[in-house]
Amino acid sequence: MASATQIQAVDTWHMHLSGLVQGVGFRPLVYQLATAAGLQGAVCNDADGLHIWVNASAQAAAHFLQAILAAAPPRSVVTHSALVKAEPQTFNGFTIVLADTPKAPRLWIPPDFALCDDCRRELHEAGNRREHYPFITCTTCGPRYSIIQQLPFERAFTTMEPFTLCDSCAAEYNNVDDRRFFAQTTSCPSCGVQMTLALPDGSVITDTAAVLEQLLTTLQAGKILAIKGIGGFLLLTDAGNATAIDRLRNRKKDQPNHWQSCIHHCPCWSSKPA
Repeated sequence: MASATQIQAVDTWHMHLSGLVQGVGFRPLVYQLATAAGLQGAVCNDADGLHIWVNASAQAAAHFLQAILAAAPPRSVVTHSALVKAEPQTFNGFTIVLADTPKAPRLWIPPDFALCDDCRRELHEAGNRREHYPFITCTTCGPRYSIIQQLPFERAFTTMEPFTLCDSCAAEYNNVDDRRFFAQTTSCPSCGVQMTLALPDGSVITDTAAVLEQLLTTLQAGKILAIKGIGGFLLLTDAGNATAIDRLRNRKKDQPNHWQSCIHHCPCWSSKPA
């Protein structure tokens, strides 16, 4: 059995990944791979990408980096990876840490990701605690670019910062086996964004089911909706209603460079200038 002195003498290796490596689930993946391999170290988002440190032999460190790249999250894009020997550090287990030195950002900003299949299933699953929750998200889907206020990508630096996780969401966030493990955008009806509808007469509807029903009625009447998400505003109207489309275009005449997207029932879309 190796002595404590021998364990501490194992080299420290630093890995740096750049590209689209934040907001895509890389830190949870690295944590899971490291704990499965019994490695000691840390992973961190920083202004220039993803940083990983491990105590290991040169061969084990190289194998670990290859394992990370082979299992990279589907939405990630690794443009560069490097492995170098670092100043010796002794780690107790493997942890996800936060950057403590402000730097000028030099990395790809993640885009907003469409709803994943798992979240879509939960959204429509009777009895699920996120059933019909409009702001459902997880490690692999949901808003990214539109909610970022500064980098690196951390909940505290996004518009989700005011929403404190409830006990159930916190349990998912801290559970290494959960798909929302360390998901910065996670929330639920108990602790997340609440849907409300402000009507022209000044009244406000707060019940989600009533809001959705009124939204549908408004669209069917050919009116225009201004929907404010956690990242900005969207103007919606019925794409099949020529009068409604003309009304929207007339109201946007002072913004000639804006485009309107027409979303159809088929998995295609078209755009026309406003």
